[in-house]
Amino acid sequence: MAIRFFCSHCRQLLKAREDKIGRRVPCPKCKKPVTVPKESDPEVEHARQQKESEGQIDPFAELIVYDDEIVYETDDSHGKADAYDRRLVAVSRRVLYGHAVLLALVTGAAFLAGFLAGHVTRVEEVAAPAEPQRVLITGQLKWEASTGDLADKGAVVIAFPETLEANKKLPGEELSPARPMPSRTDELVRTIEDWGGDYKRTNDAGDFELFLKPGKYHVLLVSQQSERPRQIEPDRNHLAAIGRYFTSPEMLIGPYRYRWTVEEFHEDSELRRVFSEGELE
Repeated sequence: MAIRFFCSHCRQLLKAREDKIGRRVPCPKCKKPVTVPKESDPEVEHARQQKESEGQIDPFAELIVYDDEIVYETDDSHGKADAYDRRLVAVSRRVLYGHAVLLALVTGAAFLAGFLAGHVTRVEEVAAPAEPQRVLITGQLKWEASTGDLADKGAVVIAFPETLEANKKLPGEELSPARPMPSRTDELVRTIEDWGGDYKRTNDAGDFELFLKPGKYHVLLVSQQSERPRQIEPDRNHLAAIGRYFTSPEMLIGPYRYRWTVEEFHEDSELRRVFSEGELE
């Protein structure tokens, strides 16, 4: 059974196989990551209602999302030319002469154009290198407890390119682990994705997934289960660096343990960290 839904970025109507529910895949139109929703998602019902109201949809308006291919459903039609007897077509001599003159003019113009083109310096266009596609980065966060390492449920994971020059700051307090998880269509989350980064919260097992292009990234990890000792304040240099992209960086981190690092990601990369009691940040 196919799941129909809209891209949260360009609103393109998409269709994915049912076994892709919950997976993040690039939209075949805008190339930005989208999550295939569940059958009960309001977006799925909205897409179904639109399809029913429009009746027969233009086959090129619906793209089918699979792992590495886009399938276009088309209905080719072939017209039939009318048959006629060429022996019954009469052409006057004047028309034939006119055609001969026209052919001579076209031939001469083509020769002149070729001659002039041979004397013009041609600039060869250098094809731009293909932009790398985003790859899946898996990870897990834990925190050190007296009974051993436990899953850091609800921790914040933010990654964005090391060379990013942001034209605005995002409200850090809205992205804190103390706040509810924003939806995938939230403006703040979409802005981070537009920056070339990603924002995630860990699940009950402390697992998370990032969807990034290969390269170096600033990565901010903020625990939700492990707090810093009260006498320990966040590093001022870290706050200044984080403050280049987020307002109120101290509210983004809150009372929790955190890590602010530069990581290099490639295909099949992993990021696993444990917030230790012996660490200051």
